[in-house]
Amino acid sequence: MYNIKDSEGVSFEDALKAINCLGNEENRLRSVKNFIELHVEQGPILESESKSIGVVEGIQGMSWLNVTVTGETNHAGPTPMENRRDALVPSSKMITKMNELTKEIDGLKTTIGKVHVKPNVTNVIPGEVEFMIDIRHEDDETRSYAIERLKEQLSTIALMNHVEVTITTDWNSDAVQFSPTVTDAISEAAHNWEYSSLRLFSGPGHDAKYMNKLADTGMIFLPSINGISHNEQELTLDDDIEKGANTLLYVIQKLAANE
Repeated sequence: MYNIKDSEGVSFEDALKAINCLGNEENRLRSVKNFIELHVEQGPILESESKSIGVVEGIQGMSWLNVTVTGETNHAGPTPMENRRDALVPSSKMITKMNELTKEIDGLKTTIGKVHVKPNVTNVIPGEVEFMIDIRHEDDETRSYAIERLKEQLSTIALMNHVEVTITTDWNSDAVQFSPTVTDAISEAAHNWEYSSLRLFSGPGHDAKYMNKLADTGMIFLPSINGISHNEQELTLDDDIEKGANTLLYVIQKLAANE
């Protein structure tokens, strides 16, 4: 983790040292009984299902694949279409193929949110395209199966279009299952307060994903209007926040009493 660098080449360790927040290992938490996180859903499911409380059973696993497609840079005007090794055309086919695969596998989520085209000039044939694929599923075996199928299909497209493709894994994080003791307590709390509830998996990662390694952990989700988050339009209604706080209080009191 310390060796991970940002786009400017600054390592995570150096960034922590710069703000005097590196910390000492002996100061880390050692003994934790439970961890319960209250959070907005960041998605549309609770709102669309008219549910007040989300009982989060776990967090989806995710992988980030870095795909580099290499062709040949050349002039747009004098180069005949049949002589081109345009890296962008097969890249677009790969993205389409990824979308088709996603529709075949229930529960699979794939996203391409980052694309670099080189040299990115209007009248120059792209010689290289790099894009990142975010792949998520609550079942790790299904996610691994999807990744292997995707690699095979992208390699086939590259071969048929006379370009090269390199696929590397930049990030991999397995799915997390939360403690049944905690999730049952959340369900009980919602029932006690007569709040409607729904069991579901979290798409995004959260603090609870990592605290799950230290203690029995769970999460409470609240509805997000239109599923919007990390945005000025993010909104969770006051009434839902109050319900979340009541649920959290009930769960903490119940788990604290069960020594």
